[in-house]
Parts: sequence; structure tokens; C-alpha cells
Amino acid sequence: CIEIDPSITVTPATVESDAIVTVRVKPNVPVHSWDVWLYYADGRVDSVMLDEVVAEGKLLTEPEYEFSLSVEQFELLEELQQDMTLEFRIVTICGEFRSAQASLTIQQPGEEEDVKLSRNVFRPDRDNRLEIEFKLDTDQNIDFELYDITGSYVTKIHGGEFKTGWNTLAWDGLTANGQKVGSGMYIITVRSSTFKTWKKVMVVR
Repeated sequence: CIEIDPSITVTPATVESDAIVTVRVKPNVPVHSWDVWLYYADGRVDSVMLDEVVAEGKLLTEPEYEFSLSVEQFELLEELQQDMTLEFRIVTICGEFRSAQASLTIQQPGEEEDVKLSRNVFRPDRDNRLEIEFKLDTDQNIDFELYDITGSYVTKIHGGEFKTGWNTLAWDGLTANGQKVGSGMYIITVRSSTFKTWKKVMVVR
């Protein structure tokens, strides 16, 4: 095989937590298989998040491949800035393993938010319940509803009275009638007669 290393670029290299980045990978040699892994600064490694992208197998017939990636898919921490690395991994047709890396910096908004999620990617069959933290200025009755990414109503998660200040509600990934919510991007709304906010979450099963 030709001794040329693969390459990967992430554009832009510094983004906010709700951004979309463009990833371009180029093996530079014929490949037998390929993958993209994500390395978090705290030592976590995610080797499966991009499996659906890899499953399309584009690099088996094309010299390079470009795809978009939502930063909201990452399991981010609460730090204002987080550095991570994307690693492009290939096995050549000669059976050799090669890799290349690109860095990505994610900056959280500086202002305090009214609602926070314990994770951006929720795997109900593996994770603990998704915690929804929210801040109220007064005691209020709050409804929690789930919509898909197109804005279509899915289910009511919970409704009830909550106190002034920070509150926490845990969701198990089920609809009101006990059915599992399928994989996909969803919008959780937190709403009362005078208060409304929302957060996106990726559900993965």
C-alpha cells in the first residue's frame, strides 16, 4: 500500500454548544473499513456515536466524504469550554491500521439558562433517568411536553406544581402510556401560563 496518512478536518474548529460542524475525512488509500471516534477531555471515548454515518460506507467507493454533525449529539459537561478530539480510523485493503485526528472546542453560552439537561444524548436503556433542571421566579404549575424535531406533539412527560428557584424532574424515556420513545432528536418544553422554555435532546436506543 502507498505510505500516505489519512486526514480529517472539522470546520469550524471552535463553536458554541448548539452549532453544526462539518467533518471531512479522506483516507488517501483504498480502505477495507473505517470509523470515527470521539475523545472527550475527561477521558471518555465514544466509538459508536457516528456508526450510522459510517454504515453508509461512502469511503469504500469515494476518495473522501463530508458530513454535518450536530454538537448537541455530544454528551457535554457543564464547563464553559470543552476540548475534544475526533479520530478518523481506517484499515487499508492491505490490512494496515492508520488514523488521523482533529480538535474541536465547544463553548457554552456564558449567561445562566432557565433550564438544563443532565445530558445532551439520552440512552434510556443504558443511562439513569434524564434530569431536567429548571428555574422559576414564583411557585407555578408546570407542564413538561415532548415534541419531535418537526414540532409534532409526542407526549406529556409530567404536570404539577413546583416551587420558586431551581427544581429537578427526572424522565425515564417513556410516553405517558408507558411506551418507549424511539431514537431521534426531540424538544422538551417546560411551560406554565407565564413561563416557557425548551431544550433539545437526542434519544438513542
